[in-house]
Amino acid sequence: MGSAILFSGKGVLIKLAFIHGASVWLFMALRMAYAFPLFLFLWFRAEKKAQAMGLPAFGKREWGIAAVLGLMGYYFAGLLDMSGLQYISAGMERLILYTHPSMVVLFGVLFRGHRVGKPLFAALFLSYAGLWLAFGEEAHATQGHWVWVGCLLVFGSALCYAFFLIMSGETLRKLGSDRLFIAGMLVCTGAVFIQSLFFVDAPEWFANGQIHRYALLVAVLGTVAPTVLLGRGLYAIGAERAAVLGMVGPVFTLFFGHLVLTEPLNWKNAGGLGLTLVGGWILSRERKALTVSQSSPK
Repeated sequence: MGSAILFSGKGVLIKLAFIHGASVWLFMALRMAYAFPLFLFLWFRAEKKAQAMGLPAFGKREWGIAAVLGLMGYYFAGLLDMSGLQYISAGMERLILYTHPSMVVLFGVLFRGHRVGKPLFAALFLSYAGLWLAFGEEAHATQGHWVWVGCLLVFGSALCYAFFLIMSGETLRKLGSDRLFIAGMLVCTGAVFIQSLFFVDAPEWFANGQIHRYALLVAVLGTVAPTVLLGRGLYAIGAERAAVLGMVGPVFTLFFGHLVLTEPLNWKNAGGLGLTLVGGWILSRERKALTVSQSSPK
């Protein structure tokens, strides 16, 4: 639950950084700059643990796999997510991201021949009915065409993360989840730093100190800490219970966004959230249709 709550505040902090003048490119660079030393420390610890467990060495092939998965599941997913947050509320962003379990199911149907039974069909219907209800309220509240752009960008982020979950299943078992995740994040960090050479001017690095504070909070409390807590939670209580507890994330985001950013809170977006959460709960119960365990998005 702690992981879900910490993840839920990430979108609100990013929105606050945008208010203080941060660009997507600058905030991504600052976030990964602050997170990099922590991930480097976690990498050496994971390598030591993997050697003690007798797992295969992490060679060129493994780094290649981590690069593909890291770029898709972390870099592109993160870039699309932050870009979309410029145009929609933090609550709507978290709600769209929470539909990634349904995307995992659809990928399984399209590419692996899985069959969708009545419970899963009902879950998919509820998830997207809730999303549509919340989207209608979002469009009405903003009265702007850019809400479509924001929703599509965040939806693309959820698709990238669902693809990452599908493709990482076998690799996780062979290499260990800790090493694969951290290696992917290190690749993502490298990609963000290269990106910053082209899109972040030197004076921006020394800009508003408030932006640096938000980036540090997102790096530690919205990236590294919830990931560690999620891993320990999955080990302690299992994926099913962790998925159910993870449902509190969108709820907290909705209330955080209302309290901190004065985002609208009424029966329509609350009802959309409720429908989507019920759909996600059904999906988490139908484990046989999923190729990977359910977890919160990045």
